[in-house]
Amino acid sequence: MNNRIKEVRKKLGLSQEEFGKRLRVTKTSISKIEAGINNPSDQTIKLICSEFSVNEEWLRTGAGGQDNMFLSEDVKYIQNIGKLGTEKNDFKKFCLNMIMGLPDEYWDYIYKEFKKFDKEISNDDSGDLAHSVNSLMKDLPRTPEEFEKKYQPVDKNSKEVQDWIAKMRPTPKH
Repeated sequence: MNNRIKEVRKKLGLSQEEFGKRLRVTKTSISKIEAGINNPSDQTIKLICSEFSVNEEWLRTGAGGQDNMFLSEDVKYIQNIGKLGTEKNDFKKFCLNMIMGLPDEYWDYIYKEFKKFDKEISNDDSGDLAHSVNSLMKDLPRTPEEFEKKYQPVDKNSKEVQDWIAKMRPTPKH
């Protein structure tokens, strides 16, 4: 398993120090694990798997070879949805439930908005992703109550909303 941990780290392009920081252990701990001097604790194994989306069975046994090193996108989705059950932040739950309940025609709009967000981060000259995200998100409401206060509910039957829905609805291809 020690070699597989090293394979994961190298595949991710992380130094022992960077890898250790993400796991909240020292570079020396990672070095000793990779060298086979120490074995990783069960907690460390689980943390490697959750932090880096590593397949736990592969990490422990090597089952499936290198193609089985990381979890598939579908498994990641399922795991993330499962995390929602223990999430303490009601606003996250509110947002995800709201988004998942949207009609399909809204998804193009959401995609375009995320692309704008991505572009703003790319154009931020600070070079610091955390700074970019924080500057873009500083005014976002943190709770459903703050959200409702900042963004008043709209009448979905109003002409303005109906026009927006019509505009966002994909045009049928003939």
